[in-house]
Order: sequence, then structure tokens, then C-alpha cells
Amino acid sequence: MATFGVLFCALLVVLFLADLRTRYHGAIDQAKNEALNHAEILADNTAVTFETVDRVLRETELIRQGALLGTYTAPDAANGALRHLAQTSPLVIAIGWTNAAGGLLAHSYGSSPPRANIADMSHFIVQRDEARVGLFITESFRSASGDRWFIAASRRLNGIDGQFAGVVTAALDPSYFNRVYRSFKLGWE
Repeated sequence: MATFGVLFCALLVVLFLADLRTRYHGAIDQAKNEALNHAEILADNTAVTFETVDRVLRETELIRQGALLGTYTAPDAANGALRHLAQTSPLVIAIGWTNAAGGLLAHSYGSSPPRANIADMSHFIVQRDEARVGLFITESFRSASGDRWFIAASRRLNGIDGQFAGVVTAALDPSYFNRVYRSFKLGWE
């Protein structure tokens, strides 16, 4: 009888350990699936966000073309159109375009821009030096005043002859991603 009791206890321990192992691997598999689903949600949101930024830059190009054709006759009319466009996105802080030397020609700031020339900034340099970059997103950097962090998005502008003519650029607020990602209920709390 004692042997039966020991075997029964051993069997219970083996069954308990097998159940524990099954639950453990099930929990790991479930966590992997949830992590993949959350990553896909965040990646999709990021893709949509940067599609929106690209749309804003392309609309900025259209405003520039209108300015070159004389559509905006008042001195600040193109800047006003850019201000209106910047207000359509909670991510965009400011937008504008430059000439080939990096001088800011038009912008969405309500007053003087913090930088009149962006020729030394990475997004300008990349667009100037690489003709086929397309949409370029920088790493975060400090604002000209040093009190905020930004990300810049840009697109190259070419002249009629195909030569570099400047960039359209948007200063982006990286804290936007914090706010958006915290709003997702991902079960991490």
C-alpha cells in the first residue's frame, strides 16, 4: 500500500509538472502572439502617420508651385497657406521650403522662423546629395532654441533642369508618438 501511495504521489507530481509545462508554453505562445499583434498595430499606425506627413509635404510642393506661378500675390499668402496646412496634422509643428542654398523661402511660422537657413541639417544634406531619396525622416534633434526635440521629414525639390532646387520640409513633434501609443489599450499597464 505504501508503494502504491508513493507511485500515486509520483504520478501526481509528474502530471502537475506536465500541466505546468503546458501552461507555461501556452502563456509564452500567447504572449508572442499578442506582442506580434501589438507590433503590427503600432507599425500600421506609424505607416499611416508617415503617409500623412508625406501628403503634407506633397501639398507643400503644390503650394510652392502655386507661389512660383503667382497664385499667392500677397507677401504672406504662401506662408498663410502653409500655416493652414500645418494645422491639419497634430504631428506637424512647421512646414516650409528652401532654396538650393538652404535658405528658408516660405514657412508656416506665425513670426520669424527660428532658423533662416537649414543647409547644415541632415535632411537638407541628404536631399541635396542624393537625388532619389524620396521621403526622408531624420533622427530626433534639438530645436534651434534648444528647448524641444523635433524630427524632420523632407522631400527634394528639383528645378526644371532636374538640378537640386531645395527641399520641402516639416518639423515633427516626436511626443505625438508617445501620446498616440499610450492611447492604445495594449494590456501593458
